Amino acid sequence: MKEIRFSHCPEFLNPNLKIKDVKNIIKDKTGIKEENQKFRVAYENNYGDIDDISFWNCFTMEVYDISNYEADLIRDFYTSKVILDLN
Repeated sequence: MKEIRFSHCPEFLNPNLKIKDVKNIIKDKTGIKEENQKFRVAYENNYGDIDDISFWNCFTMEVYDISNYEADLIRDFYTSKVILDLN
C-alpha cells in the first residue's frame, strides 16, 4: 500500500477531476499502472487535538496495487514479507 496525503497533492482538490484523471495522478506519484490501482480515501486523526490542524492534513488516499500481493512467509521463528506478482 502507498499513501498520498491530500495536503501534499493539491491536484486532487480540483472539483472537475474525472476518475481517469485521478488514476493518472496516482500513476505519476506511485508508479502503479492505472488498471492495477485500487484506492480509498481515509480520515486519520493521529494529531490528538485537531482544532488547529489543517483540514486536508487529516485526509489520505490509500493506494493498492492489485497485481501484487504482500504475504508473510513464516518458518519456525523467522518471518519475512514477500511480494507475489500475480501477473
